[in-house]
Amino acid sequence: MKARYSPLCPGNLTPNPCSYTDLAHKILTDSSSFAKPLQAGRQLLAGKFDRIGWSAYASNDRFIRHLVATPKDSRLSTSPFSTKERILGAAEELFARRGFAGASLRQVTSAAKVNLAAVNYHFGSKDKLIEEVFRRRLDDLNARRLAELGKLGDDDGLEAVLAAFIRPALELSSERSGGGSFVRVLARAYAEHDEQLRQFLSENYGHVLKQFAVAFAQRLPNLGKEELYWRLDIVAGALTYAMADFGVIQRKQGVSDQQHRTQAADHLIHFAVAGLRAP
Repeated sequence: MKARYSPLCPGNLTPNPCSYTDLAHKILTDSSSFAKPLQAGRQLLAGKFDRIGWSAYASNDRFIRHLVATPKDSRLSTSPFSTKERILGAAEELFARRGFAGASLRQVTSAAKVNLAAVNYHFGSKDKLIEEVFRRRLDDLNARRLAELGKLGDDDGLEAVLAAFIRPALELSSERSGGGSFVRVLARAYAEHDEQLRQFLSENYGHVLKQFAVAFAQRLPNLGKEELYWRLDIVAGALTYAMADFGVIQRKQGVSDQQHRTQAADHLIHFAVAGLRAP
């Protein structure tokens, strides 16, 4: 058979000189060759590559044409980012309702309308998927918290530090794009005592609590370190409960979400100040 040249793999091609790995790598990384088919090929790769046998294709060019030939597949997305976000959103909702152990990857793929290969491609494992569900929310939340903390000066009191810690969290809980589901996921993380998840949260976000602890300690010089951390732990628990909005006090008719959230933050800050300042 006459060799052919293809920009997808180096050198002249005999029928199958490129491995699956070489071809997949080229499709995912090469932005200079066959731009349009490659763009579509990248989108379809995670969802279709595992179902396609190389032996059915006589050349790489026909392989790419097959990848882009099924635009009506309902599982396809306009960008790889929307596929990833769809998986994260489905996982967040299922973890909130069924817990980490109770929600399987197959249930996640069914809800997200992708196949298992897409989850493996984007996340690698269920544990990594769980971590990314937290990272997607907590990166933004803690960036907001630290930004608010950074605005404070030495003259700002305990109430201002608590506001920087509490208000961004309550804003997250009321976000329409899954904020309520994430709060339930967060509550499950506290309840299920997953040591790997606890370690992940500590390694990635423990520095945020430490920075706030420094600010609290400066305003509460009479508290020892251990007592301060006990009290901050209790404040964090009360905040999680307030974020869940599952208490006796429900939003009244005629009160907006914003007003209800502000009221909850004001009451929690007032309560936390009293607890932190108690002898």
